[in-house]
Amino acid sequence: MNKNKISMLYYLDIGNTTMSANNLITINKKTYIVKEADAETGHGRVVGKGNSLEEAIEIAEKEMDEGSIEYGIHFVNE
Repeated sequence: MNKNKISMLYYLDIGNTTMSANNLITINKKTYIVKEADAETGHGRVVGKGNSLEEAIEIAEKEMDEGSIEYGIHFVNE
């Protein structure tokens, strides 16, 4: 599998088909829980939990460096 970085978006290049990663990172500003989720369905996984907003951002940045996150980091107040 060949990964191509285009601007801030990541795409998976599979044969002649280019597919979007279609995901994002969310940080809950009240609980500091960091999730990686599908942008359309919201389904995903918990990446980690910080003890502060700053720690949660560090967790999210590390996940972005290690994976293919298409839509960046979003903050939620849930």
